[in-house]
Order: sequence, then C-alpha cells, then structure tokens
Amino acid sequence: MNRDLKSTVREFAISISDGELEMLASRLTHGMSDDTSMALNFMSKHKNIDHLLSAAKSSEEFYNICDSINETLQQECKKKGLVLTKGPVPRGAA
Repeated sequence: MNRDLKSTVREFAISISDGELEMLASRLTHGMSDDTSMALNFMSKHKNIDHLLSAAKSSEEFYNICDSINETLQQECKKKGLVLTKGPVPRGAA
C-alpha cells in the first residue's frame, strides 16, 4: 500500500468521530445496498480523501484504492478497540 495513502487515511480516521469511523469501516466492509455509495459520498467531502479517490486512472485502480482505504480504517478501528457491526448498518446510522 502506498505510504502516502495510508498516512492520509490515518489522518482522516483521526479527524472523524469514533462513531463515524466505525460506521464507515462497517459500510465499506459489508457493501450492502447503498453502503458503498454512502461511504464514498461521506469520504468525498473530505478534501484529502477526495483527492485520493479522484486520482484513480481506472475503475480497477479506484476499487483498489477503496480496498486500501478500508484496510486502513479497519486497522484504526482495531487500535481504538471499536467493534465493527457483524451485518449491514441500519439506515440512518450516519
């Protein structure tokens, strides 16, 4: 994983609340219904993450970036002792 990507995502994870981090990691992990689009919309509102996502040159690269972001978010959740939901995130939990 690109070191810049990982450090940018870590900074992002620190800047959001634990609830937002947990929700985002859960949505990216489960990818049910509108989970992925909601997660991408949330992340795109943060300038540095939006820059990472828009740097993709292909759809394959875009999804690889998303997977890398998810891995880093998962690690940050574990560091904070957050428990990710075992199933889809309920609607309105954003």
